[in-house]
Amino acid sequence: MSVADLPRHQHVAERLIAVAAAMKELEAQRQELLDELDTLREVGLVDEKFSWYDFAFSWSAGRASYDYPDEVRSMEAQLKALKEVAIETGKATAKPTKPFWTMRAPKP
Repeated sequence: MSVADLPRHQHVAERLIAVAAAMKELEAQRQELLDELDTLREVGLVDEKFSWYDFAFSWSAGRASYDYPDEVRSMEAQLKALKEVAIETGKATAKPTKPFWTMRAPKP
């Protein structure tokens, strides 16, 4: 059976699967290049900010992540529970977001 013989939704799904596979490969290539660029930055061969063909490149040290004390984590848990109660009792107002599709590859 060729792709042309498939019902339209199956054809669209087949194309999405192909695009997802290509994106995964491209993302792996992109990460390799970013790692190489970082190595060049570390040895001083490239600045932390530069432009190339109208693309702006900027290195970032990343965002800070924090470990909070037990009393803060306890308060977060209490707040989460209060939010769940507000949702269940209808006191919280739902704000719809933009609809979207999710596509997951099968696990190997």
